[in-house]
Amino acid sequence: MTVYNLPAAIWKLSKLKCRGPEPYAACVQKLMLFCEDAQARNLSNAVYGLCTAPATITWQHQAALQQQLVPAFVAKLSTAIAQSVSNVLYGMADSGQRLPEEVVRQLVAAFVGQLQHAKTQAVSNTLWAVAKIAGAVTSGQLQQLLGAFITMLQHATPQAVSNTLLAVATMEQRVSAGQLQQLLGAFISKLLQAAPQAVSNTLWAVATMEQKVPAGQLQQLLGAFVGMLQQAKPQEASNTLLACAKLRYFPQQLLAAPGLTALLLADTTQGLANAAWACGQLGHRDEQLMGALLAKTQQWLGRFEVARSRYSSSFNSQNLCNVCWAVAVLDLQQHAQQVLQLAQACSSMWSSTGEEDQRQLWQVIPCCWTFSWQGARACRAGLLTEERLQQCKTSRQQQIQQTLEEQHTKFQRAVFAAVQLLPITWQQQPQMEQLSVGRDGVTPDGALLLDIAGRTAAGVLVAVEADGPTHFRQPDGGLMGLTMYRNRALAVRGYRLVSVPYQAWNKAQRDEQREQQYLTRLFLEAGVVSGELAAQPATTQAQHAPGLKQQQQQAAPSGVSARALPPRAALPGTPQLMRPPMQPQASP
Repeated sequence: MTVYNLPAAIWKLSKLKCRGPEPYAACVQKLMLFCEDAQARNLSNAVYGLCTAPATITWQHQAALQQQLVPAFVAKLSTAIAQSVSNVLYGMADSGQRLPEEVVRQLVAAFVGQLQHAKTQAVSNTLWAVAKIAGAVTSGQLQQLLGAFITMLQHATPQAVSNTLLAVATMEQRVSAGQLQQLLGAFISKLLQAAPQAVSNTLWAVATMEQKVPAGQLQQLLGAFVGMLQQAKPQEASNTLLACAKLRYFPQQLLAAPGLTALLLADTTQGLANAAWACGQLGHRDEQLMGALLAKTQQWLGRFEVARSRYSSSFNSQNLCNVCWAVAVLDLQQHAQQVLQLAQACSSMWSSTGEEDQRQLWQVIPCCWTFSWQGARACRAGLLTEERLQQCKTSRQQQIQQTLEEQHTKFQRAVFAAVQLLPITWQQQPQMEQLSVGRDGVTPDGALLLDIAGRTAAGVLVAVEADGPTHFRQPDGGLMGLTMYRNRALAVRGYRLVSVPYQAWNKAQRDEQREQQYLTRLFLEAGVVSGELAAQPATTQAQHAPGLKQQQQQAAPSGVSARALPPRAALPGTPQLMRPPMQPQASP
């Protein structure tokens, strides 16, 4: 065989999934003698073939790949075509091998230089490969790659579109709104040819990039996924559900699908935790589903405790904390003992517990107390040591301090100014960013951070929440799980809650009198002070606070602030997503 035949033989052995080491070894050994004479295309085929061969073959020839074949290819980059560069990047990424940052930069630059000759699949594979090996592209290169891919969208497969979006998200970058609509439009137009993985990956990518997607497009994507649910893998179902939670979209059709629960229960502990977290975020209080997820998590915990070394890579404290958090947020009191057992198990793996886990644990126990879960107090002593409990409390306090240091939104300032104009006699004047008090009505418990809080002369605790877009889900406009929890927790603590939705405020604040009338109505509906507010017309409000009218005019925006308001009076929780596997097609 010659230098032209050997790489082709390696690639075809790989394509045949040949597991015998002798043919590969013979070809590689002889090819090493001709490396200097080989063309870039020959070297690319050899790299691609070895990387896509069975894992044992790739491992046996790792040294040849890293030390001879890839360096020889890089030395001849000036003569390489785009497909050859893409195949090298894809092969190394697909086999889980690392490349020096400088080599990745050289390969990406060479590919960008050949973009006019690249095919859609090669562009998609290159982006995917760079993302998978934790490489990076400059913003300029990304725009060049995306621009080239979009011009060839009519030739792109649904999987190529999905992988492109997922690669951008994995590299923690974003596409423009126009590019997103072009990519989603092309993907949706080919939904009939898409696999469940491609639909799930697309939703996951959009959610990870935190980009807005019209409800109609989300409905089309979810409708297609539900239609192919029988062919979907467990991870694809849990990732889809998690993406919906991050997008604040309530997937009614998916949650009602008959096969969803069985699919979720077949997932890993990460998938179980992600599904539970998504239900908590969306306020989906399905006791049967949550009970099944909780029971399956306990089964995994039992296996872990018997054989820790075997399950250590798939079982961690974050999974446990996310499940506990979701059950607590949904106030599923019948599962109190199970939640406390899972929380207690976190203590046995404390070294892997992060700050977010500690914040969740700190709030799970007070949540049980808040809603009088049976056995919560009895279990506290054995749950965590005082030292670890203090660590959890410190993590929560640090988070609250960071929130206090954030600049208030225009929406929040405008509502605060309007509250001060109301003719209410206060025992404690309303203030922004106040910690909630416990059930005794006096001692701050730190469980909730309220937008605005005060106490009337009659001793009534009042919480005013400027509820921005993050408090509401699409498409039904229902409350998110965190907001539902906040409302229940405030009621138990004796607060009268005045929730000011951003949509209604945006309409009311266009007229000062309507704004005051609207806020007055909200206070009356909350039962704050029916007598004094009802007796005085809105036109007399300026007499009660003469200096505040100008302040309100300065604070009130022409529209609701574009920045999404975080659900501050709520339990935080952000699970780590499993990046879905991608299998782009590449041919030498």
